Amino acid sequence: MVQGSLLTFMKPKPTLVPPTVAGTSLIQSNTISASFSTTDIPPEQELEESVEVSFENGPINGRSQFIKRFEALVKLIPESVPEGSEDDKLAPFGDDPWNQDVSDLEGDELWEANLNRFLKAVLGWGTEDRMDEIVRRGKNGMDGVLEFTRYFVEECGVSEGLFKGKFSGLLDALEKM
Repeated sequence: MVQGSLLTFMKPKPTLVPPTVAGTSLIQSNTISASFSTTDIPPEQELEESVEVSFENGPINGRSQFIKRFEALVKLIPESVPEGSEDDKLAPFGDDPWNQDVSDLEGDELWEANLNRFLKAVLGWGTEDRMDEIVRRGKNGMDGVLEFTRYFVEECGVSEGLFKGKFSGLLDALEKM
């Protein structure tokens, strides 16, 4: 067994040499800026030339991207889909959304205290088959669901992800129309 000096651990360490080539940062933004040609967009749609696309779940410039998508899908419901009536499954959404609001609760606390129970009573788990059969136009249909959702996401601060999960079956049905 070779015995070395206790001072061998004090050998000088090699000097670090910084790179001579400038590299790009590995950390990138979650936001991508994209430009679109206005010649490809129908005149009835008003879009800015530069559109911000975000990967985050939340409002951009004060507007919920989920609500914008929901609005677009509701506008595309064909005229062949019947108008909602008081007896339809989605009719409870036609009432004023503040009827389901609890004034001393905000955001996700409101979801836990009241909204989730209300939505489950109306829609079940929201993943049942044949959601396309309950889609209706108008206040007692998808317009009411949209306004209900808009109120709680944009006015009360409930996370849009909670609505995305509950309305996934409805949104899938709307996309297939």
